[in-house]
Amino acid sequence: RISIDELATLLTLPLIVFYLLLSGVRIPALRSFIMINIFLFGLLIGRKGQWLYSILFALTVILLMDPSSAFTPSFQLSFAAVLSIGLTLEFAEKRLPLNRAGPFTGTLVKILLVTIGASAGTMPLVLYYFHRLPALGIVTNMVFTPLICFLILPAGIIGSLFYLLTGVFPLGGLFALLISKINHVVSFISSLEMISFTLPAFSAAVLMLIYATAGCMIMRKRKASLICFSVLAFSVIYTLPAYLAPGPRVVFLDVGQGDAAVVETSDGKAVVIDTGHTGREVISYLRYRGVGKIDALVLSHAGRDHAGGLWNILDEFRVGEIWDNGLLIYQPAVEDTVVHRQLKAGDILKTGSAGFLVLHPRKGYYNTFGDDENNRSLVLRYTDRGISILFTGDIEADGELSLLRLPKYLGSRVLKVSHHGSYTSSKRGFLASVNPRYAIISAGRFNPYGHPHRGTLRNLKGIQLHRTDREGAIEVSSYNSGEISISSYADHKLKETGGLNLMVELENIKRLFLLW
Repeated sequence: RISIDELATLLTLPLIVFYLLLSGVRIPALRSFIMINIFLFGLLIGRKGQWLYSILFALTVILLMDPSSAFTPSFQLSFAAVLSIGLTLEFAEKRLPLNRAGPFTGTLVKILLVTIGASAGTMPLVLYYFHRLPALGIVTNMVFTPLICFLILPAGIIGSLFYLLTGVFPLGGLFALLISKINHVVSFISSLEMISFTLPAFSAAVLMLIYATAGCMIMRKRKASLICFSVLAFSVIYTLPAYLAPGPRVVFLDVGQGDAAVVETSDGKAVVIDTGHTGREVISYLRYRGVGKIDALVLSHAGRDHAGGLWNILDEFRVGEIWDNGLLIYQPAVEDTVVHRQLKAGDILKTGSAGFLVLHPRKGYYNTFGDDENNRSLVLRYTDRGISILFTGDIEADGELSLLRLPKYLGSRVLKVSHHGSYTSSKRGFLASVNPRYAIISAGRFNPYGHPHRGTLRNLKGIQLHRTDREGAIEVSSYNSGEISISSYADHKLKETGGLNLMVELENIKRLFLLW
């Protein structure tokens, strides 16, 4: 004779297989599929509550299928959430009188506990990957998670199946209206500035130590907890200089075939020079650094590879001012909300301790050959406590020729090579006048234009050259000594040992404690 549990199991199996296929067999769905099947198997053999074994079995299966998934945010967030929910509910069942509560109250309490458990367990990972703390996350999850999981999603699946069979989606208008209203509410909540806080990044070692400390505390291992907490405190102190260092830092971001740089002045101001195609890299880096406001957003010219990310950045950050060459046109919403400065040669701008001298385009400038838009790019010389960098936009030979009229203002220790290192720029006369010690080329890997051109590389011979297509993002910094230091994202990546190599492994361990 079949029991109720066995009947429920047999009816549930086809549904969860259908849901797995509907999800595209992604890691969260696969994890849930494996754990639910283990739970259902426990029902069939009369053993319940083996949630921890379900998680461990699911983890093992997924890692055997794809070991690299262990390093993906979706894998880590998924298992951290489920493990935290399980621990929270297990603790609640032992310490809280849930059995005495009525069905409605008990359900509400469990939803609250699930939300708290998932939020607490994933918070370190959320901060590590996204650098934002959702202030109202627990409240919104309590409302929308049950609504979507128990109403919207099942109704959508049932309605879709009914539509496939009959050609009619029952209550389709009401369903669409409900989803629309939920989207409006979620969009409104997301638009509130208080909804989340931007926090600076922390190292991978700090992340691992947070979870190690929490695990030891849960298992009541006092000595181990104390050791983990002590190492955690040391790791935090070890990484503080990356935030407290008084000197300026300029990072040329790897945006593919485009330009984007972030200037952090010695007194904490943030200036973004160009955005790349989408602005995603700029947004991600500013979040990583814990920057909440852009004091000035500079657009060298209107090319998509330099200004394409404007709207995305304006959506994500408060921007104090926009600086450009006077040839860009904005929608009224931008003109009404952001101070707009149209710059020309001779303008001097101060942002805290940093100084920006505008060298090009001069009033009445007209190029005689080459690309008009490129040659009208905004050219700025940035100085701040030992750093001098010439930002050249996309100027070509004609723009460089115009700048040679200002030889005493061109000299800079760092040159941002114009137009991604194309053959039409970086001529020898111009390079001799700038006389840089370092040169930065921002270009895309395997780009179709052949940038940087071999002729340009020949002209740059004798200058220490750094390229985003090979090194990733490149940081230029200067501290109290006034000496310039240059490092790249590639310097901070873990290195493959190619076998047992103790020195490389020690360097990799050190990198776990470092911040880019």
